[in-house]
Amino acid sequence: MYPFCKDPRRLELINVLMIMLWVFDGNTAGKEMHHATLNTEYWLKPPKECGNLGEYLAYRHRNVGALFVWSCVKFSLDLKVDISDPRIAEWLEWASMHLGMTNDLYSWAKEAKDQSEEQGPANAIFHLKQLLSLDERQAVEMLYCMILQKEALMYEQLLSWENECSFDDDMCAFLRGVWGALAGHVLYSATCARYAGEQGKVVPE
Repeated sequence: MYPFCKDPRRLELINVLMIMLWVFDGNTAGKEMHHATLNTEYWLKPPKECGNLGEYLAYRHRNVGALFVWSCVKFSLDLKVDISDPRIAEWLEWASMHLGMTNDLYSWAKEAKDQSEEQGPANAIFHLKQLLSLDERQAVEMLYCMILQKEALMYEQLLSWENECSFDDDMCAFLRGVWGALAGHVLYSATCARYAGEQGKVVPE
């Protein structure tokens, strides 16, 4: 993210760029990126307590910015697809949950240190500990298993669509692009200095 200003100004700069992309892009992706930026609730505060994990995941779905990521995938691959197609809605919801849970898994150590007394951290591990009376290791392992489960569901669905020839080439490319974006997000989250710190560094031998 652009480091020379604070978040509200960053969003203004992003929106200017999205409008430019919208004007010069022959497809609809630039417009969708702009719309997604305006409608992602980045500043939504995390719930201090949740009655169940679904309540937290519903918050995370609104906060994580998945629609912006999917529209970026569409734009970067120059595709003419409808990312609101109901046939892929559930699959993209799984992908959105994967984004949020992966971020939570790898940012936990940092967020646990920064936890505010006024609100719980925006992290599934905190809520798993609270809801199920788990210790930290158990909560981390459970979240990791949940991520693997989502990956398995998504992969099985991708194979099914491929075998049935359900979509045209553009939609197939979009789905593969989202899958690749999720893989890249895992790698980034596991190694970036913000989350992994010194442990995430690759030291040449």
